Amino acid sequence: MQIENFKVSVDGVPAGKDPVKLAPGKHLILAFVRNITGHDKEKSIRFYEPLGFKLVNPLDPKHENPWCFIRFKEFAFATNDLRWYIFTKEDPYLSKIISDYTALTDKWLKEVKSIDDFQKTCKPRCELMSSDEMFVRDWMWQFYNRQVIGAADKYVENPEALIHNTPECTVIKPAPADVELLYDLGEQDCGYYRFELIAPEGVILDVFGVEYITPDGRIQHTWGNRNTLRYITKAGVNSFTSLKRRSGRYLFLTFRNVKEPVKIRLFQLIESTYPHNYIGSFSCSDARLDNIWTISTRTLKLCMEDTFTDCPLYEQTHWVGDARNESLLAYPVFDSRDIGKRCIRLTAQSLERLPFAGCQTPSSWDVLIPAWSFLWGISIYDYYFYSGDKEFLKEMYPYAIQNIKGAEKFVNKDDLFSGPFWNFFDWTRIDSNQKTVTHNSMLMIGAIDAAIKIAQVIDNKSDIPWLKQLRDRLTRGVNKLYNPQKGAYADSIRDDGTVSPSTCQHTSFLALLYDIAPDEIKPQLIKNITNPPDDMVKVGSPFAMLYLYETLEKLGMQERIIDEIYKITCRCSKQGQQLFGKVSQVGQPAPADSRHAATATHGLLPQRII
Repeated sequence: MQIENFKVSVDGVPAGKDPVKLAPGKHLILAFVRNITGHDKEKSIRFYEPLGFKLVNPLDPKHENPWCFIRFKEFAFATNDLRWYIFTKEDPYLSKIISDYTALTDKWLKEVKSIDDFQKTCKPRCELMSSDEMFVRDWMWQFYNRQVIGAADKYVENPEALIHNTPECTVIKPAPADVELLYDLGEQDCGYYRFELIAPEGVILDVFGVEYITPDGRIQHTWGNRNTLRYITKAGVNSFTSLKRRSGRYLFLTFRNVKEPVKIRLFQLIESTYPHNYIGSFSCSDARLDNIWTISTRTLKLCMEDTFTDCPLYEQTHWVGDARNESLLAYPVFDSRDIGKRCIRLTAQSLERLPFAGCQTPSSWDVLIPAWSFLWGISIYDYYFYSGDKEFLKEMYPYAIQNIKGAEKFVNKDDLFSGPFWNFFDWTRIDSNQKTVTHNSMLMIGAIDAAIKIAQVIDNKSDIPWLKQLRDRLTRGVNKLYNPQKGAYADSIRDDGTVSPSTCQHTSFLALLYDIAPDEIKPQLIKNITNPPDDMVKVGSPFAMLYLYETLEKLGMQERIIDEIYKITCRCSKQGQQLFGKVSQVGQPAPADSRHAATATHGLLPQRII
């Protein structure tokens, strides 16, 4: 049994990864959603080999759906994430709902051990629903748990044909198991699947996309994203073009229920990205840097649609902080001024309903990342710095001011930005699960500096005194958090009023980048970013690394940037392989005779029966 985002008991005994041994007879499976305030999209319970038992509905054993639905009306609520999940304790109503639901369901999982217990305890809340009403179909588990039986060469004719637009066809013959074809696009791509089939009715074609396969054949599954589609054929000619953009490098085509030969003439991925025009180029004597440039610009291209997006495969969302970073690089490479303006305008519209700029726009998910709001303000001046578009600067200036005025309302008595938001900046161990997080105030100073520059360009002097006064106030508050003994700024002031003992590189390079630190401590901050102490939290992602690079460039340390690019590229590659070895143990790796390198050439890879 595989459990995803449920808590489950069998006859009152908690169930998890370990097998459950059952005596002959009736048994009760009880399951409740684990987290009613989380963002887990998928909730499922799977039985890998349902042999020797059958599931029946405890309300009506003859009902076609073996599961009944238990409704908890008293725990129904609707809210947003403006006050981030770690602060639900500040909302007594919401906090009580969460604790009461957890307590009740935990109690029932232990006490409801039999059908009789279920009838007495749960029946008043239970409802009968059809399977179609209660569930959606999930076939990704078949891919996660696939087991390779052997080569499928004798069941596949002309496997290369489907990658060419010719009259020739790839033919899949009936086999003792499902037939899997694996194709390498040669590089990560993003777009719409299209294919043509001639088949009898009821053949299933599953298409699974992944980004990476290890040299020994293990698959880096797209956990948290069911990056797949299932197509069921009609009799005769089938022509299909997907409506959803998908991404990946390796495509697994799995044919199921093949009772007569199936012909597939063409399988395509129709690339869909922003229409690029390379105006920038890079070439040097070091082939490593040339390759890094090529990979990086390709990645950037895949993260550009009608907006900049966070990634081509997973969310495909315009995250505002990500867009600021991407735009800085896309302007000189692709001259993508139109997409930059669109991203800035979309985020400006979020100020109609939020206290300061939203973190992903447009969106029905009300959540705020203050760092992203401040980076958006900085991105307005970035656009002008590249384009010289003064009219757009005039259009956006009122929004930039509105963003800062909204944030000013959250500057506390300690002269620091403070609020119960998602106070995130980097995927690392910064002590940021607090209201008062140091990097927020630093980035707000960066947004104020950008607003001052904009005001000067458009010759609007009226706001500059206020902006400078607010900047001085925040600068004083931030510098009070510098610890001479540690030679660094504290990550935060914790909600109990104590100063966090944690320090990170981020506050050192932001203090240098935005001219926050007094001159006497700058040498120490430079040490923190070039040779940090062991106990200091290091930069955790290429996103935050950009701000370290900006700082190093400002300090005239360009050679250091090149060294760091070498290091982070190698480190990410090694970490990806190590992580992959941990998370990809479900199912069996490909047999040794069908292993292949991740750098295999574009085209066909081994065919298997699974």
